[in-house]
Amino acid sequence: MTAKNTIGRFVGWTLQIASIQLLCLVTICSCAYPAVVFSQDGFDQQFRSTVTPFLKSFCLECHSGNVVEADIDFTHFSSVTDVRSEIKTWIKVRKVLQTRQMPPKDADQPPDEMQSAVLDWVASFLTNEAKIHAGDPGPVVLRRLNNSEYTYTIRDLTSVLTLNPTRQFPVDGAAGEGFTNTGDALSMSANLVRKYLDSASEIAEHAVFTPRGMRFSEKTTRRDVVDEMMGEIRGFYQQHSHAKKSATFEEQSYLYAGPYLHAIVNCRQAIREGEMTVGAVASQCELSSKYLQTLWDLCETPIRHTFLLRQLAERINSATPETIGLVIADVEAWQQSLWKLNIVGHIGRSAAPAAWQQSVNPVVRSINLTQEIAADQQDDIVAWLNTRVTGGASEGYVLWKSARLEKEGEEPIMLANVAAVFQRYVALREE
Repeated sequence: MTAKNTIGRFVGWTLQIASIQLLCLVTICSCAYPAVVFSQDGFDQQFRSTVTPFLKSFCLECHSGNVVEADIDFTHFSSVTDVRSEIKTWIKVRKVLQTRQMPPKDADQPPDEMQSAVLDWVASFLTNEAKIHAGDPGPVVLRRLNNSEYTYTIRDLTSVLTLNPTRQFPVDGAAGEGFTNTGDALSMSANLVRKYLDSASEIAEHAVFTPRGMRFSEKTTRRDVVDEMMGEIRGFYQQHSHAKKSATFEEQSYLYAGPYLHAIVNCRQAIREGEMTVGAVASQCELSSKYLQTLWDLCETPIRHTFLLRQLAERINSATPETIGLVIADVEAWQQSLWKLNIVGHIGRSAAPAAWQQSVNPVVRSINLTQEIAADQQDDIVAWLNTRVTGGASEGYVLWKSARLEKEGEEPIMLANVAAVFQRYVALREE
């Protein structure tokens, strides 16, 4: 199973769970009314004694059985509990009784006292219900996002502005108010759930795994994602390379040392005399103060660094604005020799490089040279340490390391200390 299929299934399961939770919450919110206990010796007794006879005598003929005018069936109301379940119906009853629309004028009319008693009961009941439910908004519908809201949400979460996950969704209903975000009109059908799952799989195609987690890309193929990432890397290094946009990728990937070396040579005297700081020079020349400070410390304290860096510091310190170009050329050559740029798309594969920039050891070869001296040797021995360029090489360095004299059972004598040891032996012999 590929990573993208795994993401698609995960998102699909999430949507299925969310749909079930949505249906459960809507059901709970629709049924969770405050539990209120009404007195049965008040409204209920008056309903049975006054309202029920009125309904039987003047209403059931048109609102019961097979004849149900205005979709109102009064046979369903046998108690106050039944009336409370359909408050909207009794709001209509109060209105038609107040305006004398019902019973119809061609039907038998109730006595004024009976109609007034029924109207008073309905008005009192509705007023009491309003007081009981004061501050209660009623059922709150937890709706889904409409198509536009869902699209913009996905774009905000993924930062991929080209995604359009709802292009295959049915058009949102506008309900009676004309708004497409009305909860009652935003239904969830089985077909729409399948479209959500298909949309989730499409979104998962844009997921990209990185060492720091997961992000999203406008691309869906591995090659396109790699090219996009390489563009971001080039853009980052372009901020510091000071190379032309037409330069090769390798040239843009290295820190271009030219401006930094020019700044040191041109402002060296001002910095040493305290007229300017390294940070001020970096700001004036639009350079990185961190890199310029590192290079300045190398030139001021070369003894703390390695052999090659000491040589570089000596060349920089002795260079002039006219000759610093030669140093810059050598630095650029060293940069390409000391670093190798690998193909990003191969990183992570078997037997492939582990990093994009890979350091290269400039030491081509290391050899241990040993010359034995016979134990009965009486004559003086002269040893020459000599190196020269061979094999057609145009340039290079040889570093003699740990040159010493060794004798079994005694501490080795470093070649640099032989003269001092010899003088000590001479002094001991004279004593």
